[in-house]
Amino acid sequence: MNKKEFLDKYKCKAVHCPTEELANEFLKLAYDFGINWMSGDKATEFNSWYMHKQKTCYIIGIDNKLTFSDVDYFKSENIEIIEFGKEKTMKYKDLLKNKALLEKEVPAEILKMLGLKKKGFEYGERYCFIDTIGNIRCENWDNYEIDIYRLKHNNAFHTEEEAEFEFEKQEVLAELRQFAEENNGEIEWKNDRQGRWYIKFFLGSGGICFDFDSYKRTNEIYFTSEELAQQAVAKVGEERLKKYLFGVGV
Repeated sequence: MNKKEFLDKYKCKAVHCPTEELANEFLKLAYDFGINWMSGDKATEFNSWYMHKQKTCYIIGIDNKLTFSDVDYFKSENIEIIEFGKEKTMKYKDLLKNKALLEKEVPAEILKMLGLKKKGFEYGERYCFIDTIGNIRCENWDNYEIDIYRLKHNNAFHTEEEAEFEFEKQEVLAELRQFAEENNGEIEWKNDRQGRWYIKFFLGSGGICFDFDSYKRTNEIYFTSEELAQQAVAKVGEERLKKYLFGVGV
């Protein structure tokens, strides 16, 4: 495999590495082709696999820089997920443990027997969506352009509960963005002395915490001080943040 083949296969896709061995193998391959972390660190200097463990995914951005998150995040962003080193060798028992691959490869009737659901919808199947004023509505899937548009933009759900959860999640994000816009002022990304804080969930303590970034993450909401980030959490509600942004207790 040369660099072009590597990028053609993995660039702008979430590369799922369910074991630390696979994570190290993928990062070594990336390093060999001159691809490193967004921060400037070498791809092989750390893997951060302990943060998401079996859900760990890496992605090479359009600038050929690496970043990472968990498989659930990339699914929520409708980013294609591929299994590193598993495409041809995954055994059936491993397939059953991998919901993302199951949804892609297994027929809908088998998934139903397993208590899972196929991505997308069958013709005539009932689905729910959020309309322009925030109401939850349901229609039958007819393969019309509007159906496909809703699915493409993460606005087609199998149940009303799923749609309501997504609506609440977007409400929480909107409130955070509004608080940031009203209180931050302008964030100067070239000014290393300016604060750029964001909200995290720490599994160890089971609580909200805060971290500082020297570079801009995709879709992250930043605050110019840790105090402002704390105020935003207080305003929006810590339990709402845990539930709708970090999936705690869901």
